[in-house]
Amino acid sequence: MKGTREWLKTTALAAALWTAAVDISRADDEDVTVWVTRSGPRFEAALGVQSWPALSDLDVAQDGSFDNIGFNLGMAVHFPWRRIGRSELLAGVDLAFLSNESDIGFTSDTLVARNAYITPSLKWMFANSYSLDAGIGYYYLDMAEIAGEYPAYFETRLWDEGAVGGYVGATVDIPNRDPSKNHGISINLKVHFVEFGRVSDELIAAPVTLGPDAGDLSGPIYAIQFGYRWR
Repeated sequence: MKGTREWLKTTALAAALWTAAVDISRADDEDVTVWVTRSGPRFEAALGVQSWPALSDLDVAQDGSFDNIGFNLGMAVHFPWRRIGRSELLAGVDLAFLSNESDIGFTSDTLVARNAYITPSLKWMFANSYSLDAGIGYYYLDMAEIAGEYPAYFETRLWDEGAVGGYVGATVDIPNRDPSKNHGISINLKVHFVEFGRVSDELIAAPVTLGPDAGDLSGPIYAIQFGYRWR
């Protein structure tokens, strides 16, 4: 039920943003026509950190816990879709990789939680300097031990799960000194809502680590990223 409520919140907020965009378009006397813009696609690459309270709250069988704070790497591309009054709506795709360490020992090393997602997304730009963002797509998570060093390393996956999820967020572009150049630093904040379900050991022959039921794992996941955008 918790995951359903978060999903409904995400959907409702996305619908509210779209409704507000339409209202702005109708209220703008200078430009009431919604038209496809001709400017180029927007690219972003970013590094950041995330906070996942529910991950560190899991009650695993072994001593230890997952770190609440982790690191992430994200990329995105959005293509111009429509002008809405004095704002611009872009459609594209976001993908990112997130990692949270732990002090939960397995056989020779500690576990790491690895999360990745890919989401079709919308970016609603204002004044070409900030935006409201939303996306819905596929999220994947696993918990594994990674032992050794590259290229002689191996991993043992104790648990994995995929689920449909979504995010809402905002992006701020730091102005470029040369107004004619549309590239530079950007900062974005995302709140992810996803329900992965019950966490447990899936390797029957392995030492009991996560246990038969470590708890239900879901969002929100709070992520902030600092990156570079160009267009």
